[in-house]
Amino acid sequence: MCDRGNSSKHQIISVNFSSGFIFVCRVMEIEEERIYTLEEVVKILGVSKSTLRSWDRDGYLVAGRTKGRHRRYSGAQVQEIQKRMFGESK
Repeated sequence: MCDRGNSSKHQIISVNFSSGFIFVCRVMEIEEERIYTLEEVVKILGVSKSTLRSWDRDGYLVAGRTKGRHRRYSGAQVQEIQKRMFGESK
């Protein structure tokens, strides 16, 4: 996690260029009780839709489904994956 000297949580997003890495911090508050859409989780974790779909198929981040079969993720799930990807926040 990125720390900007306050209690806000930030997510580190890395972009790989041929000359190295650029790290950008942005505020990403996750509400544990909230349900998130696939598109919201893509933005929070910085991964593609196809990655989330693969994780669902492979059992890494299993989504709930609406009646229309749209994927939904609990805030608790998103927090857990975020911890695995970026480590504990300060």
